[in-house]
Amino acid sequence: MTYDPVCKMRRLKEFWVSRASAEQRKGRAGRTGPGVCFRLFSEQEYQAMAPYSKPEIERVPLDSLVLQMVAMGLPDCRKFPFIEPPKPETLENSITVLKEVEAMTEDESLTVTGKVLANLPVDVSIGKMLIMGTLFNQVESVLSLAAALSVQSPFTNAAYKDSECIAARRNLDSDHGDPITLLNSFREWLKIKADNRENSRKWCKRRGLEEQRFYEMTKLTKQFEQLLEEAGLLTARGDAGLT
Repeated sequence: MTYDPVCKMRRLKEFWVSRASAEQRKGRAGRTGPGVCFRLFSEQEYQAMAPYSKPEIERVPLDSLVLQMVAMGLPDCRKFPFIEPPKPETLENSITVLKEVEAMTEDESLTVTGKVLANLPVDVSIGKMLIMGTLFNQVESVLSLAAALSVQSPFTNAAYKDSECIAARRNLDSDHGDPITLLNSFREWLKIKADNRENSRKWCKRRGLEEQRFYEMTKLTKQFEQLLEEAGLLTARGDAGLT
């Protein structure tokens, strides 16, 4: 995964490993005894590789990092002496995002929402979604949707290529986009597990879905609910709100 600061999105990208990474992998061949490492690239390709892998701070969005820095009282993250400085445009994009989600004011101080977000150990977009769900009394839906967007998609290749899978999943598809379709699938799976009407694994396979992802979403839903309770946004009665 790499982060494109221009379109503000993460995307999968193929790239060569670094020479340091190749050497580290070679060491695994002789970890417990003599071994041989076969490399499927030429010496010229090896020499053309970067010496070291690009640091993570250059590969991920910095919204949460910038938010935490401001919450700690650092006045201007642009002047922070990073050991491996990120690109200036990545920092500026993160500041813009924090202003757009109303976590920051125009003078780059934290809002009430920003202070709450800083206490939620999740991505800024997911945190804002959880906060808004409590404010508009849509906790159950938002918890499930936040969990769905935080795990790898349960839709397999067959979900989009196999005509039988597409037909079996038609009643779950939503005109409002993939996130709602995913939410519908998760809710239906929960009903099947609760009612024990049919084998849930077979139900998933017929629709091109990977059941393990739904188990992960179930765990995340409970974790997000606990985070909201600890932040004072969700009480035992289900009342919520910012104070």
